[in-house]
Amino acid sequence: MHRNPEVPREAKSRDMAISREYYKDLSIEELIQDEFFIDSIRMPDKEREDFWKAFLLEYPDRRNVIETAEHFVRSLKFQPVVAPAGTKEKLWEQVIAGSRSKGTVVKMKTKRWQVWVAAAAVLFAVVLAGFLLTGESKEKINTQYAEVKQLVLPDQSVVTLNANSTITFKKEWKKNEVREVWLKGEAFFEVKHLNQEGQPVKEHERFIVHAGETSVEVLGTSFNVSDRQTVTKVMLQTGKVRIDFKDKKTASLLMEPGEVVKYDQQSKRLVKEKTTTEKYTSWKKKEFLLDNTSVEEVVTVIENTFGYKVVIEGKDMLNRQ
Repeated sequence: MHRNPEVPREAKSRDMAISREYYKDLSIEELIQDEFFIDSIRMPDKEREDFWKAFLLEYPDRRNVIETAEHFVRSLKFQPVVAPAGTKEKLWEQVIAGSRSKGTVVKMKTKRWQVWVAAAAVLFAVVLAGFLLTGESKEKINTQYAEVKQLVLPDQSVVTLNANSTITFKKEWKKNEVREVWLKGEAFFEVKHLNQEGQPVKEHERFIVHAGETSVEVLGTSFNVSDRQTVTKVMLQTGKVRIDFKDKKTASLLMEPGEVVKYDQQSKRLVKEKTTTEKYTSWKKKEFLLDNTSVEEVVTVIENTFGYKVVIEGKDMLNRQ
């Protein structure tokens, strides 16, 4: 895996300015061998996402190279294989037996393509072993800036994913388990109703959206969830939902249609109020409905949706509507 000898991995976290300058000259071939770049795609977190957003703002001419390299890394997927009974035990026996044997050391020059083949083989072995041990695989769907995407979940519930968002869920939902998804960004859910009216709710009839420090549990309903920066917003259009919080000091609450709940994960401030549902769903038609909206909120929408950095001169301007 390619690593910069002059800029160690630790330095990338300590000094992003040096790191961004380093990546501005890398080719596609070099990027797809870089550990930090691969980790940014396969294990994204806020620090990595902020790094690449800042990088593209500083070097916009590199966007095509970055997106091409990203597409290549995302395309390296392996289909899970269900191994016959006893396969894991046999694999471990072979590994142990091989570690005890003394092999012959042969010195040879390694060509680049040989490194790729070896790396692919190791990656496949790791993925296969991970699948054998966990017995499940997950689907992860992303949207780029300014992109809106609709997808169907395993239970036939429909999700519309807003720009710059990610949703993760199991590829297969078992008959007697909770339906769960993990959201980062914003999405509109139309959940398939499974519970029969008046009957106790069974485990597989529950549907939970994990967003930030909140969990939104529903039966059959349509609602919008936004998890941007440190604020989670839930707008209920139809049906009923209950919101639970990781912060145990914050009590769970029930929502009625036409309500929005805003929760700040840092200050723990919680607000529930009536709203116009179109204000929170107009993005599905690639429109913004602004009603007495502050400049600060408009700036946030632009940055989250399109990936641009908006600079406002004078803090007083941010509070204007």
